[in-house]
Amino acid sequence: MSATVFETTQIAAGERLLRWRRMLASLCGPLQIGGYASDSIDGRIEMLTVNRLKLSRIVATPHCMALPADANEADQHAVVKIVLQLRGSSIFEQDASRVYINAGDCLAYDVSRPHTIVSPTDTEHLVVVIPGDVAARHDLHLVDLRSQHFAAHRGIGHVTRELVETSLDGAWDFSSDTGEQMSELLLRSLRLALQSAGSRSLLTPRASLLRRAKAYIDKRFTDPGLGIDEIAAALGCSKRYLHLAFAEEGASINEYLWASRLECCRRDIEKGIGDASLTELAFARGFSSSSHFSRSFRLRFGLSPSAMLKHQRNRP
Repeated sequence: MSATVFETTQIAAGERLLRWRRMLASLCGPLQIGGYASDSIDGRIEMLTVNRLKLSRIVATPHCMALPADANEADQHAVVKIVLQLRGSSIFEQDASRVYINAGDCLAYDVSRPHTIVSPTDTEHLVVVIPGDVAARHDLHLVDLRSQHFAAHRGIGHVTRELVETSLDGAWDFSSDTGEQMSELLLRSLRLALQSAGSRSLLTPRASLLRRAKAYIDKRFTDPGLGIDEIAAALGCSKRYLHLAFAEEGASINEYLWASRLECCRRDIEKGIGDASLTELAFARGFSSSSHFSRSFRLRFGLSPSAMLKHQRNRP
């Protein structure tokens, strides 16, 4: 367990924004950060790590922060972020939706997807940052989570806020056992708060595993060596449990994997493959045999890759 306090008053004016960015990057990954109607940010950050949760109290002058759509750093932001607004107001945008956050509100969102937060007033808020794998073990999955907005001044949301504040205020009194128990209590409280808010992330454990497995396959299916051993290890589950999750859909892991590769090849052919050959296309999408690719493609779509490509090129 470790605690850190950062204050801009101790930093030269010309270096404050850069140092502020570095502190927040250690919290949830590098983001675009700037002052709002100003060239700098002034404030204070108290940061505490409990097990692998990162808890913070952040007081700041008006500012804005963003992960732009063209950022290539999604892997550096694989966290769920919970913001409990104590003072001021902020505007959050993600997935073409806008959420206004005022004092007493709480927002939970996936940091890895493009978003912006603008705080046009002085703000104070508590932040809980949960690594993606830790969140997944508590059925808070990045692949399912969309921004959730709920009250933190009443009900379970208020309990969550009190737990975060108590953790930050009592940091120096925590033993390792107390810290572990507090992190578990915080995660359960957050899950209950999201459940009360109607979060779509709260699936059954097996359904959640299926979603995560599909997301992992969709990201890695171009790797010809991808198989159940790697998928199970990445998701932290047994191969048997992974098979059971897919069995509920009436399909196997391999069927989903090869279907993903074939669908991607079909889309590539329909868009036109330029100077690339069908064999190069197949190998780029995870096939290691052109004959396997042609045979599987014909079985799934009723015609060969070459026939589909010819038809596509002959279209007016």
